[in-house]
Amino acid sequence: MNSKTIVIGLMMLFSLSLFGQVGIGTNEISTKAMLQIESKKGEEYKGFMPPKVPNDAAKASIAPAPEDKGLVIYVEETQSLEVWNGTNWQQTHKNTSSAYAKDLFISEYVEGSSNNKAIEIANFTGRSINLGDYALLDNSNGGGTGTGSGNATGRLGGLGGSVINLNSVILNHGEVYVVAGTTNLPGRTDLRDLADQSSASLTFNGDDAVILMKNNGNTVVDVIGIPFLQWKYGEDVTLRRKPGYGPSTVYIPGQFEVKPIDTFNGLGSHTF
Repeated sequence: MNSKTIVIGLMMLFSLSLFGQVGIGTNEISTKAMLQIESKKGEEYKGFMPPKVPNDAAKASIAPAPEDKGLVIYVEETQSLEVWNGTNWQQTHKNTSSAYAKDLFISEYVEGSSNNKAIEIANFTGRSINLGDYALLDNSNGGGTGTGSGNATGRLGGLGGSVINLNSVILNHGEVYVVAGTTNLPGRTDLRDLADQSSASLTFNGDDAVILMKNNGNTVVDVIGIPFLQWKYGEDVTLRRKPGYGPSTVYIPGQFEVKPIDTFNGLGSHTF
């Protein structure tokens, strides 16, 4: 290292400590910016490349803490830009030219009479997935820790309710999996005939958020309703996800068609 390099380095350190701002490729830094990057290099324009991970498993291995919120990555397998919000990864952008969903999602929600409840889970990821890695959480009445018959583990530990572990079966691309309650509806098709799995813990009544999660509760995959909020968003209705919509960690009512109570005729198939 020559004396000129040392002098330049000292000047840069002095400048950073004095002004607290950094400019890359530019000396004209906005007074509101801590870091400003010039997109033009000579006659060429350049972009900003965020850190990349190959898939969701690699993303999960980062294991950020709540204080790491704001962390940004790009997931190559799902072609999505995601931000850690302190609790889970929030997708901010996805390449819409992809014909695949980034993960499993809840394609239908049935809140029928008595205990006739059902959740349909769809796989349009382009690959086969073992459902044993996933679970449903019935977040009863916006309940917190300690309510219901079980509690989420991992980073979802603050969410109380009934945890329903899915059977360890392979769900292929284009297939759906139906989890239903255990009560018959007189005069109509028995939900158990349409179900791939039955659970007495599936007891939501229209004001309970239903959460699809994986990685032992470390990752929220899809949400219907608002966790911790007792809001009658889905009472006495069937909610069927519209074509073109996949998983979302935030409930968006406009993504669902609303059908009358005890509408079961859509269970068992889905159009993505």
